[in-house]
Amino acid sequence: MTSPEAMPTRARICVLGSGGALYDAVLARSGGTAGPRTLLVAVHEGWDTALHDTARRTAADHGIGWLPVRTELSHAVVGPLEVPGGTGCADCATARARRIRPDQDERDAVRRRHGRALAATAPSWLTGTAAGLVAGLVAEEAERLSGAEPGAPRTRKALLRVALDDLSVTRHPFLPEPLCEVCGDVPADTAEGAVPALTARSAHRPGRFRARPLRDALCELTDAYVDDQVGLIASLDGHRVGGLVVTSAPVGFRTGRVTAGRGHAPTARTSRLSALLGAVERYGNAPGGRSAAVTATFRELGDRALDPRAADPFAPEPCQDRPLAWVWGWSFARRESVLVPQSLAYRDPAAGGQAEGPGGSAVGGSLEEAILHGLLQVARRDALLMTWYARLAAAEIDLAAAADRAVPLLAATVRAETGYRVRAFDVSAEQGIPCVWALAENPAGNGGPAVACAGGAHPDPEKAIRRALHDLGPALAALLDGYAEAGAAELARRMAEAPELVRTAEQHALLYGDPGAAARLRFLTSAAPSRKPVDIGAERGGFAGDDLLGHLLEAVGRYTAGGMDVVVVDQTAAEHAAGGLACVNVLVPGTVPLTYGHARRRMDRLPRLAEVPVRLGHRTSPLPPADVNPHPHPFGGRGSAPGA
Repeated sequence: MTSPEAMPTRARICVLGSGGALYDAVLARSGGTAGPRTLLVAVHEGWDTALHDTARRTAADHGIGWLPVRTELSHAVVGPLEVPGGTGCADCATARARRIRPDQDERDAVRRRHGRALAATAPSWLTGTAAGLVAGLVAEEAERLSGAEPGAPRTRKALLRVALDDLSVTRHPFLPEPLCEVCGDVPADTAEGAVPALTARSAHRPGRFRARPLRDALCELTDAYVDDQVGLIASLDGHRVGGLVVTSAPVGFRTGRVTAGRGHAPTARTSRLSALLGAVERYGNAPGGRSAAVTATFRELGDRALDPRAADPFAPEPCQDRPLAWVWGWSFARRESVLVPQSLAYRDPAAGGQAEGPGGSAVGGSLEEAILHGLLQVARRDALLMTWYARLAAAEIDLAAAADRAVPLLAATVRAETGYRVRAFDVSAEQGIPCVWALAENPAGNGGPAVACAGGAHPDPEKAIRRALHDLGPALAALLDGYAEAGAAELARRMAEAPELVRTAEQHALLYGDPGAAARLRFLTSAAPSRKPVDIGAERGGFAGDDLLGHLLEAVGRYTAGGMDVVVVDQTAAEHAAGGLACVNVLVPGTVPLTYGHARRRMDRLPRLAEVPVRLGHRTSPLPPADVNPHPHPFGGRGSAPGA
């Protein structure tokens, strides 16, 4: 008697291939020769995709789906199922896999050297039992596709991997690649599409600045984005540092480079969420979600465009006649769509760029939420660097007076684990959005690094403190590790004497491990009286309640009221929409840009640097260029991913 597992499928399968145990097993389950075919299966026992183009054309000619089946050294791979007119093809899966594999270069080298043998040789672990199991999976997919079996096909936008050693089966979903040459569809970038569809919505609870509790959606977001074979994110890996769980989320880019989103939080759940959102945000920062709208010179575009010199510290002065790629953004000050240089609107964080520019990128559960948190990134960066370059005295914050007892607990944890004293200062700029500079001082004089710095911004003062402290613990841990390396202390001393040696983000932080360089922070740490957390920033009535759109318009209004513009580029791509997320880059021309490498700093074309000290009451006359802080800033990298 034939077992049910070995019976021919009720669906009709056409099998392409060149023989072998796997081909024979699938053919045996193909359902015979009578009747119309519902699925084409391309089978190859090796690392080869030569059949894919033929199978794809044949399936398209007959209006049916097709399913690739192949083997690797230790696995058989089934899928993905391609259907007429659908997205999420085999090329998409290959692209996703290549981007996140840590050993992709080695795999490519093996293919170059042994490609013919790998394509022609079946794995030694491919037994008859394994081939039968794979054939059964194929038959089940055919029946699901035809409706003979309930449920959707499991290989639609997913792979099934069969481990040939123990015959375990795992499913690996992936997101379609919008730029795929086979099935991709990148939306056009238009002026109309740049108009933000802002909607009145409430925060999920008062005091929160999120439309929905993303922490509750962590499992859903993990399913959408994280997979060690074909995910947008390879994994979520965490460890505890300075009282916080630090999570890394490696994300692969189309360029082939890999970077990581990072989360710093007291709990593993929140840390994992922050790392995941940070990775998805960084993915959106890279070009590819939309096509460039225009290639033209600034002179040709005139008033329709954002002047590159106003927003980019590296734009050459005679740039009006240089052809540039432009994308559409939305100007809150003009209340119209404007063209933005693509080099400002997007960047590839994995490509090693050293300038962050004047923008702030963020993801959120809604467009309003993403824009607000992107603007908070701008506020944080601008306040920290304005304080540094203008050497503004700042009131020290009494951490013990915080109503949120997690604030003094975080500071105490850092001290207990490292011996470093934690201090925080109110560096809020003229917009009155609470911004905090946190630093950890080495009081022991034990040869360890002298000081580490971090910052945070949030409409809620105590959340601004928490954000700064969440960044400070991991920043200090990284500095302690780096300073302990051979030659690091000597390099810090040399950089203190020769600032042109400071070239990377890590070296900006390392420099202030040197006690002589750390003395440059006395303008911040020794001049002003203390301040309670509740007094950070200015009047915050506009941030009361749970009106998320109102909070956004309040924050934007604080910039436009001072004659500044807030320009939003919607970076939301199909990958973000899959998780119900929005991704934006918020540009505020005139804010102080963060640059890495002392030779790359740009202080010209920044009139606010002279004016803000007067507005804040630190000076009676504008800051002259000769009084601008000549030293490299002490900030080693971006802030943590979005928090609550």
